[in-house]
Amino acid sequence: MHEHHLVQSVIAEALKQVPPGKTARRVTVSLSPDAHMDETSVRLHTGEAVINTPLAAAEIVIQPAPPRLYCKTCDKESERRPGVFECPVCGGPGRPAHHSSGLRLVSVEIA
Repeated sequence: MHEHHLVQSVIAEALKQVPPGKTARRVTVSLSPDAHMDETSVRLHTGEAVINTPLAAAEIVIQPAPPRLYCKTCDKESERRPGVFECPVCGGPGRPAHHSSGLRLVSVEIA
C-alpha cells in the first residue's frame, strides 16, 4: 500500500500550488523504478486522490525518470545507471534511493 501514501504526498504538494478559488489544468509527475509502482497504479491512486479537489479535472501527465542512487558517504542523491552503485559525486558506495523519491511532482499548470 505504499503507492497510496506516495500518491497522497504528491497530491498534497500539488494542492499547495493551486491558489484559492482556482483549479489545475495539468499536473505533471515523474515516475522512476525507485517508486516500485507502475503508471497504471499511479493513475488509479491519483484518480481516487483528486476527487472533490481543485485537481479533479486536471490532466495527469506521467514522465519517466531514471532510477536514483543515495550515497551515505556524501549524503547526496543522484541519477543511477542500471547496475552501477558507485556514487558519481564522491565515488563512495551507494544504494538505490528510497522509494519515496521515485514519484515526484514536476509541475502544476493552473486553469
